[in-house]
This record gives sequence, C-alpha cells and structure tokens, in this order.
Amino acid sequence: LDVEFEGSALKPSKSGFRRLAGRLKAKCEEIAMIGDQIYADIHGGNRFGCCTVLVTPIDLESEPFYVRYKRPFERNILKKLRRNGMIVN
Repeated sequence: LDVEFEGSALKPSKSGFRRLAGRLKAKCEEIAMIGDQIYADIHGGNRFGCCTVLVTPIDLESEPFYVRYKRPFERNILKKLRRNGMIVN
C-alpha cells in the first residue's frame, strides 16, 4: 500500500507512536492506527490520541499464543460495543 508504519511499536506503549510521529513530523491527530487487537492496537492508538480503526483479523489460526489468549476478553468488549451501537459490522 506504500504507507508509513512503525514496526516493533510495543503497543499499547506510546513510544512507537511517538517515533512514527517524529519521523513523519506529524501531530498525533494526523495519524491513524489500523489494527485488529483492542488491547494493543486500539488501546495504544487511543492512548496516543490518534484516530483508531478496528478491523477483522485476517487469520486467527496463525496468531501467536499471546494474541489468541486475549481474544476471548476482546469478544466480551466487542459484544458490549455492538450493543451500544459503537461498532457496526
């Protein structure tokens, strides 16, 4: 897609977001975090103050164990967000 990204961001820490913002010379509100994990991607982006977009995971079967461990907890949050009309899918 030829878009900038930050590898090894250690989300939800703000450090990776700060590195990206510094490299791009961008403000936090000019950055979007697109991710499939609530506790890492979305929480990290919200902590930094950027726009966040939650997407559906591509391949749940090939995820590392530490991501699979968090998925049941995320499902509970997703149910609540759907009930409140905050997520549409």
